Amino acid sequence: MGINKKIFLREATGLRKELSTIDAFGINLLTVNIGLGIVFLAFLAPTSFPGGDMFFGTILTTIGSLIFALTWGYLATSMPRLGGDYVYVSRILHPLLGFISNWSVVFFSWLFDVVAIYYFVTGALSPSLYALGYLANSPAIDAIASGVTKPLAIFVIGVTIIGIVTVIILISTKAFLYVIRGIWVVGVIGAFLSLVVLLTTSPARFITVINAYALKTAGVDDYYSKILQSGLSGFEPVHTLSFATIQIIPLAFFSLGYAFYSSYVGSEIRNAPRAQLLGMSLSVVVSGIFIALLALAFEKALTYKFLYALTNTYFSNPATYALPSPPYINFFAILASNSVLLGVLIMLGFLAWGVIWVGMGTFLQPRNMMAWSFDRIAPAFLGRVHERFNTPHNGIIISFIGHFVLFLLTFVIGSFILGLSAVTGNVLFTFIPIGLTAMLFPYRRADIFSNQPPYITKRIGKVPVITVLGLVSLLFILLNGYLFLVYPAYGANSIPSLEVIAGIVLLGVVWFYAFRTFRIRQGLDVFAAFREIPPE
Repeated sequence: MGINKKIFLREATGLRKELSTIDAFGINLLTVNIGLGIVFLAFLAPTSFPGGDMFFGTILTTIGSLIFALTWGYLATSMPRLGGDYVYVSRILHPLLGFISNWSVVFFSWLFDVVAIYYFVTGALSPSLYALGYLANSPAIDAIASGVTKPLAIFVIGVTIIGIVTVIILISTKAFLYVIRGIWVVGVIGAFLSLVVLLTTSPARFITVINAYALKTAGVDDYYSKILQSGLSGFEPVHTLSFATIQIIPLAFFSLGYAFYSSYVGSEIRNAPRAQLLGMSLSVVVSGIFIALLALAFEKALTYKFLYALTNTYFSNPATYALPSPPYINFFAILASNSVLLGVLIMLGFLAWGVIWVGMGTFLQPRNMMAWSFDRIAPAFLGRVHERFNTPHNGIIISFIGHFVLFLLTFVIGSFILGLSAVTGNVLFTFIPIGLTAMLFPYRRADIFSNQPPYITKRIGKVPVITVLGLVSLLFILLNGYLFLVYPAYGANSIPSLEVIAGIVLLGVVWFYAFRTFRIRQGLDVFAAFREIPPE
């Protein structure tokens, strides 16, 4: 017995009543996180890979991510179904590979989300408040900036955000989409203002700003010179065409590699075939250029030499660093703005990026669980849509629990390690299978491929374009995977990171075969479902 079509059609129709106006471009813009992307890039790249060109490295990542997004787009156009890679990989390669690919997306997405919430407090809220406290000459704001980074405060703020997002999504998908789009606009405004402030801040003016701040808050005179004296060990000037620039690619890929989330809503997308291709590719290009320009503006205002010395001092000599905030781009953009109003807008913008990922994860991942349920590889209750609210309420509640548990894990293992674990896990168990799936699609499922529109079946000579895209994507993904696993600077090949990745994947394998065994005892052959393409 194959797909549970009766339940599938009833529940999927309920979803489409809510989501008929969604466009793929909007969903993918929400999941390519500009704010977190530039914060992690500018914070980690200078001292991790001295001499690497952040601007050019981000452009290279944008090109690779664009090809990767087109690969997803071709598959999403060919099979616009709920569950995205779960359907593509399971129907073209193997059911277990398809399930593990999608299982990894769900769990590693939750890891991303809780890292974003942790960042909301420690990377956006606290640093921004320190800068605003200085501009407003307010010790009270400084006290709040310090207080919110205490573990209990982080926990309360994080769980509150996760809870509010969950309630909104449970009640109304449309209301959530209005809210999250509004939050995205706030995020873009904050990032744009940061770009303008940094572009209009000369190095000479920045020296004045940082020296004045350090003197008032840390009692350090001529801070700029002291940082240059203490932090230039290992310094290399920027070399655009260098291996250090290549090593920056995984840091930029952290945010740019995820322009495929619209594939998980499948045929709920209006005009899904062309919308998927355009939505995925345009979101990468727009976001990649934005992040590259922010990196360039940040480097222009501070100078690469000082940025290197500053981040190097932060990691190697905290006492000399002395400032209350880590050297995040939003902190310096607010200081350089010299305006409480602009500072508040920039702060709100970077706070917005911290909320967006948890919202999109809670919104989209229950749809993957629904796809598992329709194939009888998960409990039937995960495939249910609430009759009144038209939302996959059981999956949303499970998503809340997953976020809650993994958020607790950030206090044990650390947010950066979990974030890079998530990227590495996706690279190994989702992105590599996607490249292989696209390469082999025309050959393993010629029956489906031959019925696609001409722009999907187009060939270069005798080789299908989708095969070429899959091969190039696979090489790009293998490059990211190699760098993550070989170089310890990313933190992704640490024992805690590898344990998290292995634990999640092994749990997925156990889940798959446990359910297969259970269904066999019920007299059901779940592999029959994987020989069919789910109805639209």
